[in-house]
Amino acid sequence: MSEMEDFLKALADENRLKIIDYIKRGARTSIEIQEALKKSQSTISQHLKILVDEEILTYERDLAKKIYTIKYPEVIDIISSINQLLARRNREKFTKISDDAVSDTLRT
Repeated sequence: MSEMEDFLKALADENRLKIIDYIKRGARTSIEIQEALKKSQSTISQHLKILVDEEILTYERDLAKKIYTIKYPEVIDIISSINQLLARRNREKFTKISDDAVSDTLRT
């Protein structure tokens, strides 16, 4: 798998997107993430490992805790761009469906 595929695959998970969204508001421990997302410790640990391995997140140790942050702010820009693209695509689909419905109504 290419580096791009690995990176995008790491982003292509609802839980990991939620983790990134939560961390973008400030550094968080795994316990804080676990409580916020209401997921088990093992689930959060698995997702954090993937995000750290792909260098989407980084962490610093504070005694026995790891405090996670987003390594590159551009990740937030990428996710935001994808969300904007999907919103535009959905608007265009809705407009086409609406236009088709109006055309069908006028023909009858």
